[in-house]
Amino acid sequence: MTQRFARLVNDVVAEVIDLPDDKVVQRCFHPDIVKQLVSVPPEIRVAQGMIYLEAAGMFDDPPPAVPPVLSPREKLAQTDGKLLQVVEELADMVLEIRAISGINTKPLSDATAGLLAERKMLRDQLVAVQPVRS
Repeated sequence: MTQRFARLVNDVVAEVIDLPDDKVVQRCFHPDIVKQLVSVPPEIRVAQGMIYLEAAGMFDDPPPAVPPVLSPREKLAQTDGKLLQVVEELADMVLEIRAISGINTKPLSDATAGLLAERKMLRDQLVAVQPVRS
């Protein structure tokens, strides 16, 4: 059999320590470490990162991490050019469909100009947020 201890830092399990029954925890660790230890019965599940609920004498999983709020510029940087690629592919498809269908080219010119302006804006924003690679 072994003795199980959880070393706590700010009520969070920093590590789980198993000691043989014939060892005395006070003789194995510095007194500052011993102060951080909580004995854990064998039937209690404990793992690094869990939160110690002192009033209940038990451990609980940490709350789920909240994803950071990203600015539009950060979101665009994460797309890694995928958004621009999709826009370009759609533009090519529109041009091809219009050419095959014999659709009037005047509206096509306006649409193309708008699409090209949007491409330029996206490309400029992408360049502005991408780190310089050496």
